[in-house]
Amino acid sequence: MQNIVLTLKTSDINLSDIQAAYLNDVVTSKGSIRNSKKTFTWNNVNMKNLLGEWYNNYDSFNICLVCISQSYQAAQYGATIGGGVNKDNVVMVKMSGLQWLSSYDQKTGTNTGVNVVALRNFNEYHLTKNNYITFLKGTPNTNITISLDNVSTDAPLTTEEEYVFGNMVFSFNITPAMTPVEKPSK
Repeated sequence: MQNIVLTLKTSDINLSDIQAAYLNDVVTSKGSIRNSKKTFTWNNVNMKNLLGEWYNNYDSFNICLVCISQSYQAAQYGATIGGGVNKDNVVMVKMSGLQWLSSYDQKTGTNTGVNVVALRNFNEYHLTKNNYITFLKGTPNTNITISLDNVSTDAPLTTEEEYVFGNMVFSFNITPAMTPVEKPSK
């Protein structure tokens, strides 16, 4: 099956890889990095250019996060609590900005605009695979936000300087979700 790759790099927002640079929010024309490098927004992602002819030929798409990489490991992810595994090392990778077919949240009973696209265990460098989520075509340009949220608290991780990640790369596969759009005959 054909797919298109969407790669979102935090270095596109801010090239600095110095931990102390991210204790405060960083905002540039390309996006923002907040919560001590745990929430990232890329501005004006051009979905029409990314999807090419698919943008005109399909109304919905599947997206799957296939890889997360970082330039160095945050100190907290090697730490333990009481001699055991640090439970804060398992995070939900949440994504917003696409027009989700559904973003239902059981707690609120509503669609929130945010979906968990993967779970990442930084203790084991493990990423869940094959979590395909459907989104509708939407507008040609959108802001995409990814946050790394604590599984226990369902909120962004809180950290100090030595616990900030290096630059990160998120790589997604996108495929058409349904049959092509019917074109009127001439």
